[in-house]
Amino acid sequence: MIISCISYKGGVGKSTIAQNLAVCFAHAGNKVCIVDADESQNTSYWSEARSEDFPLIPVHKLTDDKAIAVEVSKLYNSHDYVIIDSPPSQSIIADKIIMLSHLVLVPVTPKGSSEVNTAEQFMRQITNLEILKEKKIPARFVINEFDPRPLLHKEFVDRFREFEIKPLHAMLHHRIAYGEANLFGKGVLEHVDAKAKQEIITLNNEVIELLEKL
Repeated sequence: MIISCISYKGGVGKSTIAQNLAVCFAHAGNKVCIVDADESQNTSYWSEARSEDFPLIPVHKLTDDKAIAVEVSKLYNSHDYVIIDSPPSQSIIADKIIMLSHLVLVPVTPKGSSEVNTAEQFMRQITNLEILKEKKIPARFVINEFDPRPLLHKEFVDRFREFEIKPLHAMLHHRIAYGEANLFGKGVLEHVDAKAKQEIITLNNEVIELLEKL
């Protein structure tokens, strides 16, 4: 299956979700790779820091919008899961990634109206792409950096539940563990924070349930 982690803005957790889902799939015995389509190449740097003691997760740098469809199709034929870490912009390559994907995950952080505006922009564009594809494109928002204490965060989640594209039930909380794991080329499943492990497992399980229904 092809899963993309995409947003039209940076700093919302695309790479974090792509990396951690890949780690979960790999530990379950699946053959998985990540396509790093983001010019920042953060996932490629993460891969370089990864220890050989952990399951292998190849990362393919691919930022050419003319080549991505062909190359991802090749990877799809030889892997159980291909996870695409998309660039943080509305662009030709981002549109092609959405069209290629079996499931689109859109990370959002509860920071206010700018996030809502970006989400609405994404929903308009995915509707346009569905018309071109003549097929529904499964997509879900993923709430990242959630903190249950501020009222703003709770109101943010409630707002997103009203959208046509729904958020996953699983949410990633604001935890230092995600940054620590990333620094050493790990996922939180391979780290020490039990709460972070459990919430990424919950996210992974929900993603698998969605894929099984496709």
